[in-house]
Amino acid sequence: MREEENEEEIDLLSEEEQAEREAKLAKLEKERKELLASLAVGDFSTLKAKVAYILNLYPEARNSDITLSIKYWEIFQSDIYNKTGILPKDLFDLALV
Repeated sequence: MREEENEEEIDLLSEEEQAEREAKLAKLEKERKELLASLAVGDFSTLKAKVAYILNLYPEARNSDITLSIKYWEIFQSDIYNKTGILPKDLFDLALV
């Protein structure tokens, strides 16, 4: 049923809107493939790849920005992050996730 609704919505869009929608979908698909390829080879050079890695391993981080940030700091910034306390000067060096 939902697929039929989507087809009806697409029919109502102008050609320009359809082209925009298709371009957005193509861009998202390209980004998805690049991210999956990056994760497959263990390339964590981008923030997006690091966050995707954490969200994949720690499902609880999907619903909590705080949990996501803490896991990010534990894994990727363990030289700065300390579970027993964070010095105020170190707050400026921790990534905003």
